[in-house]
Amino acid sequence: MTSGRRTDRSESFGEALLGAVLDGAHELPPHLIGPLVADVVERLGGRRPQVLLQDYGQLLLVPLPGEGLTDGEPQVIDGSEAGRCFLDAAPVELPEEDGVRVHLPLLDGGDQVGVMAVTLDSVDDDDRRLLLRISGLVADLLVTKHGYSDLFFRVRRGEAMSVAAEIQWSLLPPLAMIMPRVAVAGILEPAYDVAGDSFDYALNGDVLHVVMIDAMGHGLDAATMATVAIGAYRHARRLGTGLSEIYDVMDRAVAEQFGPEHFLTAPVSGSGEHGPDRLELRQCPGRRVTHRDRPPGTHTFTASSPPVSRGPVGRSRRGPSGARSRRPVPAGPRPPPPGR
Repeated sequence: MTSGRRTDRSESFGEALLGAVLDGAHELPPHLIGPLVADVVERLGGRRPQVLLQDYGQLLLVPLPGEGLTDGEPQVIDGSEAGRCFLDAAPVELPEEDGVRVHLPLLDGGDQVGVMAVTLDSVDDDDRRLLLRISGLVADLLVTKHGYSDLFFRVRRGEAMSVAAEIQWSLLPPLAMIMPRVAVAGILEPAYDVAGDSFDYALNGDVLHVVMIDAMGHGLDAATMATVAIGAYRHARRLGTGLSEIYDVMDRAVAEQFGPEHFLTAPVSGSGEHGPDRLELRQCPGRRVTHRDRPPGTHTFTASSPPVSRGPVGRSRRGPSGARSRRPVPAGPRPPPPGR
């Protein structure tokens, strides 16, 4: 045992602020997240706290209602300071007449939940450190409580959603994942009327598994087929089977449920540092598209293939045609495009 004075373990101001979030989080009802955030901001000397959530169309940041939270109109992602914070995933400080308005990204594993905003008389490095840590805890709270209430679904909806789209959105993994060695991002369009399109991914050790589903048809039939395919894919993947076996499981599930006259297209990949990286395309049920007869634009990856991208994933924006484009992010030299 060491002798001498014990380290001071009394609670500091910063620890008390973070503890206020952690101590109340476990049994906190979703609708009381707002009052908790407002209380913590007030202790820090802040005012006009706001929690802004991204809408399903990825066009707006919508204020979360709650006692103590500041209300207001939705803010356009491509034309506001809050939107700049969201797109760059970095704090933005805006001087105002009564102080400094600070916008902080709400990040969960790289998935952009939204933005937290607060006004302080002035901002120093201690404030910035505490605000970043508080925003991290608030993001975790929002993600944890998301499935317990319809509150967050309602806030994020900018228009009526079809039943098929409702099914597909509930099926999705987090829309983005950013880790030190890999980044993934995806989105469904049209957001409120998507049917047979879906995707899934999983990072298991050094291997990233990805699937993209395009089921034939529209409406509930296509959504149901995509749901069966994703369920079969996850089942086979979690058993640790290879890509060919995963395809067989998906084939059987779709064929048994819908018959041979229905099909879906499903590019599936499993890539990592050890062993070959592969992207295969198959119609389920149907034949696998081989390297020789693969459609234009598909690529068979090998261990020597260049990576698809380097650096962080950009935040999505809507282009003039309605398709999604990516905000450029500095990422060093770009690899050459894959061979065809």
